Amino acid sequence: MIPESTGQRGHRHQAGFLPSLLCGITLAGFLLLACAKDSPTGPSQNDPPALDRTIEIYPIFFIPTDQDPPDSGMESDLIAHLEIARERYEVLLKNRDTFQIRSGGALKYQAEHDLLFYRARMEGVAPENHIVAELLDHLGTDRHRCNYVLLVVVMNSVDQWPVGGGIPINAGLNTGGGYVELSSFLLDGDSVFQSTLQHELGHAFGLPHSDVYGFDMETHISLMSYNTDHWWTGFTPPEEPGVLAPEDLRALALNTLVFPDLIFDPVVDVPAGYALPASFIVLYPPISLPGQPDYRVTATSASGSSEGTVPENAVNRSIWAVNTFNDQTMWVSGDAGNSGWVSLTVEFPVVETLDWISIHSQHQGGTNPVEAVRVEVQLNGDFVELAGRDLSSSDDWVTFPARTSATWRFSFRPGSSGRVTIRGIQFYDGNVQLYPPLFPYSPSG
Repeated sequence: MIPESTGQRGHRHQAGFLPSLLCGITLAGFLLLACAKDSPTGPSQNDPPALDRTIEIYPIFFIPTDQDPPDSGMESDLIAHLEIARERYEVLLKNRDTFQIRSGGALKYQAEHDLLFYRARMEGVAPENHIVAELLDHLGTDRHRCNYVLLVVVMNSVDQWPVGGGIPINAGLNTGGGYVELSSFLLDGDSVFQSTLQHELGHAFGLPHSDVYGFDMETHISLMSYNTDHWWTGFTPPEEPGVLAPEDLRALALNTLVFPDLIFDPVVDVPAGYALPASFIVLYPPISLPGQPDYRVTATSASGSSEGTVPENAVNRSIWAVNTFNDQTMWVSGDAGNSGWVSLTVEFPVVETLDWISIHSQHQGGTNPVEAVRVEVQLNGDFVELAGRDLSSSDDWVTFPARTSATWRFSFRPGSSGRVTIRGIQFYDGNVQLYPPLFPYSPSG
């Protein structure tokens, strides 16, 4: 994995790592994934809803207890900057799509603490995101159901803290809402606020810095670089504004919650002779929220494992295509034995409500198929069966009555091999996907 670059020139970013997720090729030390658009409409016995959520930008003034609220001029400047950024993205996406802005103007949120409180907690190696936690609570939502990129301008009359940052709340691409942080000090006057805003929105949509693809951060054409030729002065654009490079366009097309109409077209989006890297780089890890456990699903199995795999691979953050095999991203069970079934016990970090799952089984050449599945939930210390059905394909689904628990058990009946290969399990509460993969997956890919 590649360490994320430290922010420069007024950009500070969430500390962490950037796993390289590759597409259909094998390179040592990287995670390989199928390149596919995400279209998990999840047809089922009871026709659960399609995942039709839309992520909007929510402009917010975050007002620490020792800071003054924004005046009307600052509010109008923020909305004007946001509209310019929206129009700019539309141009760079070749008029196929752009992000949406929540109607109703900016929220003015009175924070719980003073400026020093938040500053002290966000300058560590792994800062807790008190600002995000407060806002999610205020909006009555959580990291799964947040339908916004929270564009947070922290009121600060002293200096440019926070100097700029952005990241998807759950990391990766197409995993839900995001977070951008900027300072009111930067918004005031003839500053580089506009170029900073475009850059940090890119991060919140899932884009990494240009240098992770080997480009020079000082000279690259992308707005995800630090090229000073791209800097705006207030509302005045530079002669050479930043653009979205082919790598950026390819990634944004995978974020269907923000850009549902954007389809990456190599003929249109990749110049002749351009060497488009085979790898997708995604931002990671998910942000930590104070008072909440790590955002991680775990899995164990009484049936054991084989071929160098572990049970947790079945619930990790990537799902490969059925014609591949990788012992780091798939779980191959041990033998079913006399029972004729293998089981996987899944633990969520908090109680979650589920009413359907999608199951991705088999690997190369139809190896280790799942013929049937049973779903059980732990209630009051005992497992209760909710559903069972035969599976008809390597990418299938099962619905069941909604139940809430932190512990679930899934049992699989293997074919003639006596083992199953699980490339991934996806979890849903209605039209909300819980703990989605970092990289979108679709059987059609």
